Amino acid sequence: MSIDALREYVHFGNEIEYVYKGKKFSITYGKAPDQDVDYIISFCEFYQEPVDVKTVDELLEAEWNGEKFADIWASLTEEDVWIY
Repeated sequence: MSIDALREYVHFGNEIEYVYKGKKFSITYGKAPDQDVDYIISFCEFYQEPVDVKTVDELLEAEWNGEKFADIWASLTEEDVWIY
């Protein structure tokens, strides 16, 4: 999947789910309780502790099991991703 598509999905507030290495993940949004920002982006494996970031650029640099999210996202195909 392209980084431009990810930026567009986040810009419009789309909830994103995807499958990577046989595991389900989600990207969701919410308010940051202790910060002066409208939302944070969380990504996580289903039912696991989320990784919270403020921007798409931070999301791209975040890691899951030692893998950079940008590399994970780039490896996904349209069949791996669901947009809501």
